[in-house]
Amino acid sequence: MVTSVLRGLGGAFEEVYFRGDTAFYRIELIKLLAARPRTYFAFCVDSFPGLVARAEKLPKRAWKLLQRKRGEEGKREEPREERRKRRRCREEVAKARNYKNLRTTREWVAEFAYQPTGCTESYRRIVVRKKIEHTKGQLFLLEEYRYRFVITSIPRWSPAGVVAFTYKRCDQENILKELEEGLEGMRMPTGELLANEAFLLMAELAWNLRKWASLLVLPEESLRWQWKRFRQAFVYVATKVVETAGEVRVRFSRSHRHSLPLKEAVHRLEVLVPA
Repeated sequence: MVTSVLRGLGGAFEEVYFRGDTAFYRIELIKLLAARPRTYFAFCVDSFPGLVARAEKLPKRAWKLLQRKRGEEGKREEPREERRKRRRCREEVAKARNYKNLRTTREWVAEFAYQPTGCTESYRRIVVRKKIEHTKGQLFLLEEYRYRFVITSIPRWSPAGVVAFTYKRCDQENILKELEEGLEGMRMPTGELLANEAFLLMAELAWNLRKWASLLVLPEESLRWQWKRFRQAFVYVATKVVETAGEVRVRFSRSHRHSLPLKEAVHRLEVLVPA
């Protein structure tokens, strides 16, 4: 499959980047990608005992504090206060019911050169060290360190940049979930094959139109909104249609909190698509 993808790309792009989870970490695939010019990869790797021992031997100066940005590791974009409230609620429930709770308190990132078995070249091995706190109810139990690894041929990016790029692959799972639950694209409301195909196609078109609208004319933060939030903001909007002698005007309700971005979006569309 990867061979056909590479063949289809041809010379259309100056650089090609592949990313994937541990299932993509195969020596044959690494050799195939390494043999192509300006083709780079970043794959997650299982935490083998040998890799963990290598990471634990790294000097203290090799570790840099890892500050994750919102949206990494496939997490949905949500308001900061809502995220904090949800986390506090979960921790309070765990304490009240005497549950065991694991919480990542700090992360570091480092790298070292590593030559996989069967390869003739060395590649960058990015390692993330997580400090995890174990509690049970009100009691503090222990702290431990866990490691995640990424192998990459990307030469210029920082270790933190490689980690952010690799774990953004999880966004695809969120897209499928939103397509299934948000748009109900997998509901298949009819009993006929072609009708269900048309229903799914319309859901996909709606999703793509929403993404293009966010990229081109709507506020940038709407690109990562869940479908329900996007629908309430930009689809379910009260308007008044006024017909005059020579034109039809649509007036947005001033009470709608997103009326201003909607008006700006209409003006941008007029510039992009001249009459």
